[in-house]
Amino acid sequence: KLVEIAKFHKESMTAENMVGNLLEDYIECKLKGQGWIRCHGNVVKAVDFIKVNNDNSIRLLQIKNGKTTENSSSDKIRNGTNIEKWYRRDPQNNTDNWENFPDEEAKKVLNEKGFQNFIVEKMKTIKK
Repeated sequence: KLVEIAKFHKESMTAENMVGNLLEDYIECKLKGQGWIRCHGNVVKAVDFIKVNNDNSIRLLQIKNGKTTENSSSDKIRNGTNIEKWYRRDPQNNTDNWENFPDEEAKKVLNEKGFQNFIVEKMKTIKK
């Protein structure tokens, strides 16, 4: 049973990572032209998006698919930094969190329905 559980855990983590990548793809696509730049890989440690504000201050943002998908290492990395964290969904309440995205302009173009449609369209291009 332990081997089966380990296999299931690995598969579910892979799926979670895939959804996380799609989430970042969606945000990147929707926020082009709004100053947000995606930090692929570890370009900036623990940062998924960066934005230079009009006053030349810098915003650093870490994206999480779910409120409960945080691991202790990413939490520790943010300690003592100005890296903001935003999560897409709260599985405990079965709610999404788009209205709390930390950018007023972005809130106007980001939403759960849009994200789901983005995934459907992305999957159509992969099937071809």
